Amino acid sequence: MQDKLLEMVPVPLSYMTIMIREIIHNEQEVVELLQGTGIEPSSLLDPDCTITLAQQLKLFEKAAKQDAGIALALGLKANILTHGPLGQAMLSSETFRDALKVLCKYAKTRNPVVQYDFKETSKWAVLEFSQMVDLKGARILYTEGSMATVKSFLKFFLAEKFKDITFYFSYLPPTHADLYEELLECPVVFSWTKDQVTFPLEYLDIPMPLAEATALDIALLQCEGFISQAAEDFGVVGRIKATLFELESQFPDLKKMASLLNMTPRTLSRHLNESGYSFQSIVNEVLEIRACHYLINSNKSVKEIASILGYAVVSNFRRAFKSWTGESPNVYQNKHKQA
Repeated sequence: MQDKLLEMVPVPLSYMTIMIREIIHNEQEVVELLQGTGIEPSSLLDPDCTITLAQQLKLFEKAAKQDAGIALALGLKANILTHGPLGQAMLSSETFRDALKVLCKYAKTRNPVVQYDFKETSKWAVLEFSQMVDLKGARILYTEGSMATVKSFLKFFLAEKFKDITFYFSYLPPTHADLYEELLECPVVFSWTKDQVTFPLEYLDIPMPLAEATALDIALLQCEGFISQAAEDFGVVGRIKATLFELESQFPDLKKMASLLNMTPRTLSRHLNESGYSFQSIVNEVLEIRACHYLINSNKSVKEIASILGYAVVSNFRRAFKSWTGESPNVYQNKHKQA
């Protein structure tokens, strides 16, 4: 089921174009790298071109075979404006805290399966990164690229204050682990509970040198436009999934979902019949993605995850999970936690 979602999610080709420029030296190599991805070489010339997440993952994995550190390099190479209205909104924010709030809210305009969460402790600011879909073999690549992007943001916004920063990764050190501290220019910790970066709390109040209210309003409107357009591009099935992903728990029934989508239950049922989906199958798909995410990216127990997903009886969750994946939650977690 997750493969279907990967084929639905559009992402900008511009990031891959930057990557290709890093490792490719002639047209023939471009053709060879793109072979089997469904991406035409001519598409690289279109700054507004989008590809599917499935295509991006395939291209990422092929490129990593040529250069193990390519995801880190890509995240560092992309400048703030490479990220479109998201980058402009962060650039125009009043303080660094405001810029991080923009990142957490609108990161999905650049990739709908990537999520950033921001929190403050008594001494540290913590920016956590997670993936809403089990990306399997590409999980580390995506984490590297996203965390390297965060490093670029920090370096750009903090300038000479770029210090006392630590990056944490939830997986074992990869074979190219020595590149992490070299490229991130910060202490790096592996086998942590989450993928996150910490820095002193006082950095949050640093004013942004290019803060401008009008530019911020325009960029935020564009971000909202991206979200609305993505909902239209996904059709009713995608809109249901996007709505479910926004909810923490206690998913609505069909009648309530119809209300959230501003249509009648009858109209929603008709759209679903035309698309070949049932409402429950979509809910199950999102539950599966959520369950896999929590099993891999958190230290929550199976009982806690079952409760979060709305299962009052943990055995019901175990049966449902096995019907989705063919494995029990514990077997799945042990197999994929450090993959």
